[in-house]
Amino acid sequence: MKAGQLRAYILSGEGREITIYRLFDRDMCLFSASCMMRPIQFEVTIAAEKDTDLWIIPVEVYQSIMVESAHVANYTSELMATRFSDVMWLIEQIMWKSLDKRISAFLLEEAVIEGSDTLKITHETIANHLGSHRKVITRMLKYFQNEGMVKLSRGTVEITDPEKLEELCEESKPPAKPVVCSAPIWGCYRSALVSALNSPTPAPLSQLPLKRFISCVCLPAHT
Repeated sequence: MKAGQLRAYILSGEGREITIYRLFDRDMCLFSASCMMRPIQFEVTIAAEKDTDLWIIPVEVYQSIMVESAHVANYTSELMATRFSDVMWLIEQIMWKSLDKRISAFLLEEAVIEGSDTLKITHETIANHLGSHRKVITRMLKYFQNEGMVKLSRGTVEITDPEKLEELCEESKPPAKPVVCSAPIWGCYRSALVSALNSPTPAPLSQLPLKRFISCVCLPAHT
């Protein structure tokens, strides 16, 4: 990702959604390319939460870069481990954590992402993130409002007492440190891409100019 915000989620047969992780500036989504992990087959849907600029790199091209660059290979392994940890944590939350704790943790995380305690978000959107139903989320948010933790208005949830929300979700997972390329690794990764993009000479598949394969995409925010 060059810039923006994406949401990766899975969809049930009944049409219910649940967010498995989110992507921000300089993040990379590998789960959306199942052939990166051939024995694992599942569908992940990606939606833009904000206007997003990104590159789409074919698996064969990315795998050739990993073969040629230990830095990229190590970063990819670290990223995959982090994504699996996120999914395992999500399963634990669904199985063992009450919904009020999950909602409070989500609101606090959203406030950090947006940099504001006033969240422009609907009850339906929260339900989609948490794999719940809108009516259930509405009922829980009204309880939060009665307890003085939030203030509700149309299309908006304002956090009025973050301390109470933190107490409610104290057993929940602390905000995860994003896996972002360090300067040397990012520089090496970027150099490998730029070098291939600018190469004018035809070469074998693993060395072909990535310009022929990489698609630059601009996604508007999903509404």
